[in-house]
Amino acid sequence: MVIKGGLYLDASQIKSSSDASHRLEVDGLTYQHLSVTSWDAWLGLLRDATPSYAAQPYRQLAAITIAAGHDSETRMVLMAQRRDQLARAGLKWRDRAWGRFTGFILGYGYQPWRALIALLAVTLATVVLMLLPVADHGLYVKDQPLQRCSTSDRIVLGVDTALPLITTGVGGTCLPRDTRNGQIIAVAGVACQILGWGFATLFVAGFTGAVRKT
Repeated sequence: MVIKGGLYLDASQIKSSSDASHRLEVDGLTYQHLSVTSWDAWLGLLRDATPSYAAQPYRQLAAITIAAGHDSETRMVLMAQRRDQLARAGLKWRDRAWGRFTGFILGYGYQPWRALIALLAVTLATVVLMLLPVADHGLYVKDQPLQRCSTSDRIVLGVDTALPLITTGVGGTCLPRDTRNGQIIAVAGVACQILGWGFATLFVAGFTGAVRKT
């Protein structure tokens, strides 16, 4: 059915005798713009007033916000679609777990800056680790076992360890001792390096849209 002109729909007046979430069935509905209902109010209806998850209503709303030049609103619509998909689409537990993880770290791929913040946090934590007494006593200058690494070298080593593709050479001259403190620093350094690479990879995946789902 094609309606020429405007259609005024007051969803608050639509009732369901069985379930309040069954007030609207809009899968397949297309429209040119929203006039009376705001995009965020309509988004709330898609989430709360429809009987089941469907991608098309969200994509239709995203097309409207894109046409209006509202990029941030478009991202919010697509993120809401992903949340609804995870909640009501009957996905396998592995897909739900991955979806919730990418939602927290990447905003489902629409906010990759979250992974960048996590990477910076890991870098800061690694630098702090290298400034602790355990690192002061657990690291030494190569070929000079009695000489401790300087504070500046340990700071640079922390940045080197956590940030992928950044190498200053300090890691080859400031080495962990064969002691308990040195072992702690070595293990913690590997853990920070893995986290750094992981968040960097997730940032790239989110920036390129590789983790986005429809």
